[in-house]
Amino acid sequence: MTVVSVAAAADRLGIDAKTLRRWLEEAQLPLHRHPRDGRKKGLSDEHLQALARLHQRCLAPLSLESPAPAESLGPALPAALLALHELLPGQETLKQ
Repeated sequence: MTVVSVAAAADRLGIDAKTLRRWLEEAQLPLHRHPRDGRKKGLSDEHLQALARLHQRCLAPLSLESPAPAESLGPALPAALLALHELLPGQETLKQ
């Protein structure tokens, strides 16, 4: 059985986690313990799909890839832009 965290399930449904918890309570669907870490709880994939059908929601795909590191998000700032604060008036007190 696949267990999806509450945060991931809410993201896939496009709702807030509080709304998801309310929907679970209304539908009387329990949270399941994670198969490898009993401290974590989440929804089974079947319950997630049932909630999506019940509330007429499309499930966003589950992202399996890890987020990109911050360095690779874009080009580095040019040195002239980094030194811009030195050219602004009234910045003399900040340098001291």
